[in-house]
Formats: sequence, C-alpha cells, structure tokens
Amino acid sequence: MTLRATPVGGTARIGRLTGDPALRERLVELGFAPGQSVRVLRRAPLGDPVEVLVRGYRLAVRAAEADLLEVEAAAPAGAAAGAGRGPAFGAPTDV
Repeated sequence: MTLRATPVGGTARIGRLTGDPALRERLVELGFAPGQSVRVLRRAPLGDPVEVLVRGYRLAVRAAEADLLEVEAAAPAGAAAGAGRGPAFGAPTDV
C-alpha cells in the first residue's frame, strides 16, 4: 500500500521509498525515513495534496510523491497512537 492509499486519520509506518534517487533523498530529508510513523491528516478536495503528520510536524505532499512511499498500516487510532494523551473526546473519565 502507498501513503496515498492510506485513509484520512490513518497511521502507517514507512516501509520503502521508490522513484528517482534525488527525490527519495529529499523525502528522507523531510522525515519520510523507512520505519518512521506517519499519519494522514487530510486531503485537498480533489485528492492532491495530502497533509500528513511526520516527526511532529505537518507537511503537505503531492499525490505523486505519496505514491512513492510504500507503507504498512499501523495500529488503529486510539490503540497505541493515543496512549498517554488522556481520554478521547467524549470518553468517560474517572473523577
């Protein structure tokens, strides 16, 4: 699966970068290193660009670049991703 195919709100782990070596190097410099976790935040109305959260910052990438990033789906949102952040919105709390 590629980063472009990852659903909005989904988290994935980068497996491999494909394409031109210079572009692969630039993507790694931006934080898209193999093994790095990335979350898809939103997409533009026509699907391009894709806004992601990687290494703590937001970044918009073109759909063509997102196609070069092969990813593996990570744990569902709220499992490991939300651990330690407190309760989710609307979740019951022990007070």
